[in-house]
Amino acid sequence: MTLYPDVLPTLSLLKDTYRLGLVTNGNTYSERCGLPGLFAFTIFAQDYQVPKPQPEFYERVLSETHTHPQEIIHVGDSLHNA
Repeated sequence: MTLYPDVLPTLSLLKDTYRLGLVTNGNTYSERCGLPGLFAFTIFAQDYQVPKPQPEFYERVLSETHTHPQEIIHVGDSLHNA
């Protein structure tokens, strides 16, 4: 995976203020993607047998992270999973 040049600096800046998480249909940990230590949690869709963009997946994310919908934002790399 190749990151856009502004991804790492942007996530590093956001991490100083916000709790970041990685939620993915993939099976790769953030360290393997060149993003070590940035995320407070990682959630893999395969662990729940419900992939993005199914609403049930996002409900599980909210439940697992003890977060309310108005407290979370999804930033993705595909309009398909929005």
